[in-house]
Amino acid sequence: MIVNRLGFEQTYHYAVSASDYAGNESVLSHHGTFSTEKNNMPVLEVSEDTKIEINSYDTATRTFKYSDPDNHSVTIEFSTTAERGITFTEVSEGLAVVKIEGSESDKGDFEFTISVIDEFGLANTATYQYTILDNSAPELVSRIADVTLAEIGSTYEISVSKHFNDPDGESLSLKFDVADKKVATASANKGNI
Repeated sequence: MIVNRLGFEQTYHYAVSASDYAGNESVLSHHGTFSTEKNNMPVLEVSEDTKIEINSYDTATRTFKYSDPDNHSVTIEFSTTAERGITFTEVSEGLAVVKIEGSESDKGDFEFTISVIDEFGLANTATYQYTILDNSAPELVSRIADVTLAEIGSTYEISVSKHFNDPDGESLSLKFDVADKKVATASANKGNI
């Protein structure tokens, strides 16, 4: 005989009797006692550091594993304060991924919450903060001096890293213009012009 849906952390007393098809019934057995165990909280683990601070051009992902130590069925819920740029995907049973795309997000501080809830309503809830940093424009570190070339075919190289810096650490793309392309030309070559 199986008895279902007993309460957690309860003591139960029982006695058993048997009966046959004719309706004959035995006397009750000796009383027995048993206690049910407590309902353990579902487990929620994150595989990476939960501190998330990314530039507006970066992407961050965090993988979450979840389970129930009592083998109860669970559901997982997700919510966020962000309006866009963050997705939650339940990859498989017991595994979920949160992806934050800086280029799709507003800049600022946000949070998301994940809850794992067992079939009896016991929940493990965790809230994580994240920041999308504003993209800073490249800065001119030092002025490029005027250049005078004395001979036809002469070359002069300008190191971009000596004159420009990006506070966010991004790679810089170069754009330059020559006033009279009949007199001079310019081209990019390994971080130099």
